[in-house]
Amino acid sequence: MPGIFTYFKFLLKSSSAHGVHSPFVYDLVSLCLRKKRKTAPIYKELTKPFPKVFRPKHIRILNDIISYLEVKGYAHLCKSEHSIDKLPITKLLPKVTNSIADFIYTPQENFNHHHANQLLKELKTNAVLVIENPYNNIAVWENLKKNPKAHVIVDTYFFGLVFNRKQQAKEHFYIRLKELF
Repeated sequence: MPGIFTYFKFLLKSSSAHGVHSPFVYDLVSLCLRKKRKTAPIYKELTKPFPKVFRPKHIRILNDIISYLEVKGYAHLCKSEHSIDKLPITKLLPKVTNSIADFIYTPQENFNHHHANQLLKELKTNAVLVIENPYNNIAVWENLKKNPKAHVIVDTYFFGLVFNRKQQAKEHFYIRLKELF
């Protein structure tokens, strides 16, 4: 985990839904990322394979993102079964290949230049790539943000959301998640 200085630097750049000028991202932030929620016990049980900095609320947010985006199929780069497979919403969805997935999840241990570029190449239009703890590998994260296929980047510090939305201008948003500590 990067130092506390990196997190405070992120907080200085970040905002809530206010100041977001993209209707797509504004709705994502206000209706999904920052909505009030109570953490159900099931999310507390799922925290083990996720990074130590992830709290049950982070895992609940991942479930909410999949639901909000109306994902039809998901994929992940985990070497074996991962907690993402046990989310209430993913239990209802088919696990598919990266090239046809609406939602691709990559854990921090698989986040490198090769995987990042390959995933962006395969990322279909309007799909999202979710990167766990992107600040653990800042060089790859910075390089990924420069890729022309990464149209909309939503950086929450705990995970990065990269959207392939050709209909939207390239933008980068730093968003604080609500009530995480």
